[in-house]
Amino acid sequence: MAAAVRAVGGDSVLDDSFARERVSSIARRIRAAQLSRRALQTGLAGAVCILDDEPTTNGRKCGQIDPTVC
Repeated sequence: MAAAVRAVGGDSVLDDSFARERVSSIARRIRAAQLSRRALQTGLAGAVCILDDEPTTNGRKCGQIDPTVC
């Protein structure tokens, strides 16, 4: 997320809804790329890495799953 904030222009952009959406979009693309690279590093054909950070105590919804990662 920090890299996405820097890419858009710093913490002050989080006051702007358009900038927040851009930060969110950039952060999702960065995360998808990281997971894709991890899958490739396993050396297993067809490997997919997923982010399993769903908390078990409060049931927070973590958002949409990127179909390119599945």
